[in-house]
Amino acid sequence: MRALALTLVLVAASASAAPLRVEVLLNATMAKKAGLGSLTGSFAVTPSRLVLLGERSRTFLLGWGGARGVAGLDGLDAMAYTPDGFLMAIRGRELLVLDGKGGLETILTLPSAGMGLAAGAKDRMLLFERLSGRSGLYELRPGAKIVKLLESPEPIGGAARAGGRILIAAGRSLYEITAGKPMRLLASGEKPLRSVAVGSGGRVYASDGESVFALEGDNLALVTKEAGGELSWLAGGLLVFDPKLSLLARVSGL
Repeated sequence: MRALALTLVLVAASASAAPLRVEVLLNATMAKKAGLGSLTGSFAVTPSRLVLLGERSRTFLLGWGGARGVAGLDGLDAMAYTPDGFLMAIRGRELLVLDGKGGLETILTLPSAGMGLAAGAKDRMLLFERLSGRSGLYELRPGAKIVKLLESPEPIGGAARAGGRILIAAGRSLYEITAGKPMRLLASGEKPLRSVAVGSGGRVYASDGESVFALEGDNLALVTKEAGGELSWLAGGLLVFDPKLSLLARVSGL
């Protein structure tokens, strides 16, 4: 993916902190040249460290040679890889899995449309309701069994597994869920959070769509206000995807 990258250096939020290294993997100019249209917030990192990006009607694979359309992955609301490397996706109320022929097979009907999807522990996946009026967190277990874990105070913007706990971004707040314990508030920001990711060493990151924050104690400390959006951890750096700007960047030096 380095063939696409433009490298920038941004000053970290703290004057005493080292500068952040930002590799721009996609911007509006690159997206237009590659023929990408209006991107959604749907994206996933493949096991081979390439990136899938969702458009309204198509999905693109971003890699060494640029971006190319992927047949059979059309109109997806969310996508994520299982811990053992299989692609799962959501379209409306359908939960789908990539079959051996390159097509998507429906494995069950979800409680509501447009749910989010994230990798869980071992052979499990997390599903969450993120549209107004619905705010359940679910776990997909072997045998295509879906179990509701809890009802969040507000619709869930993002979820991530961190060891034996689950982290969710709901409303302006970041929460921790641990089996057998009540949901615990970790920190709150000024704007609704739309994504959460876990980096090396278990450090937690969140974004409100405009900025990126790191969890420090019970505060969300500003990492950068130059970019925000959907988050994922890749090769020692934080991927930040802003579909409105057709921007995908990798932030390292965190």
